[in-house]
Amino acid sequence: MCHGRIRLLIWTAALALLMAVLPGTASAVVGVAGGGGARVVAEENVGPNLVDLTVSSPALGRTAKVRLLIPDGWNEQRRGESWPVLYLLHGCCDTYDSWTRQTDVETLPQLRHVLVVMTSASCS
Repeated sequence: MCHGRIRLLIWTAALALLMAVLPGTASAVVGVAGGGGARVVAEENVGPNLVDLTVSSPALGRTAKVRLLIPDGWNEQRRGESWPVLYLLHGCCDTYDSWTRQTDVETLPQLRHVLVVMTSASCS
């Protein structure tokens, strides 16, 4: 059961990512079968390369938090430009911000050109 929720949260994060990647679409709704859809309801810059999103997810029946570590060049993004994506899950009993709170993931030079997505994966 927990794996199903985690899978839904990952899809929600992916939808949130799509909305964040496409300029000017942070408040857009991404439709899914059945007419529902996830949408970004809040966006907050929390660091030089960190953005927190709050995503309203009908699939989860609640909002979910997603932290993005954005790559160099993100703000100058041109149409058709993309980056590799790395999803970091906290594993258990923590939150979407655990990677930036408990590690130095923000300073790793290997991730300067990677979009890093950190989500909460609660089993509750």
